[in-house]
Amino acid sequence: MQVACLVTSNGYISEGFSCYGDSDYYLCVDEAVPDDATTRISFDLVGIGRAVFHFINPSMGGHINFITVNNRMRAASGANGYVTIYNGSSFSEQNPIEGVGWTDRSYTWNTNPWTGVDWTWADLNTLQIGATFHRWGSYNWQELSWTQILIDYTLTSGGSGAQIIGLSAW
Repeated sequence: MQVACLVTSNGYISEGFSCYGDSDYYLCVDEAVPDDATTRISFDLVGIGRAVFHFINPSMGGHINFITVNNRMRAASGANGYVTIYNGSSFSEQNPIEGVGWTDRSYTWNTNPWTGVDWTWADLNTLQIGATFHRWGSYNWQELSWTQILIDYTLTSGGSGAQIIGLSAW
């Protein structure tokens, strides 16, 4: 089974980010489906910038098979963008892009990279998701317009079907 979780609040946001199209960073990247820059965050400094966000931990029960973080982002030539997770003390940055327009990028972690063992629901309590950008020139741009975590798990009893956690009721 799988559950997709949208971001619900800001986590670690380094200096140098700007928010476009909404009032807060997480609101710029929290869509249920990706968009092409209607709302987005942009890293505007030379160096390394990280923007990661909290999500609702669904604590569904059962065994977590893997997690996948999905991003829609872009990075100019001379700049890199990475799919990123953060556990509160260190980052895991994977699947870089460079010199591309808006593209969907994802990375799957089969195990917790900090412990080397299977993910637990408790691991997800402190986990934050998002992107890291490495900018080396003054005219490079890097932007993120969407991030989401997909949790694949085996339920020990009851329940079925994919879910999206974090959508507002309408």
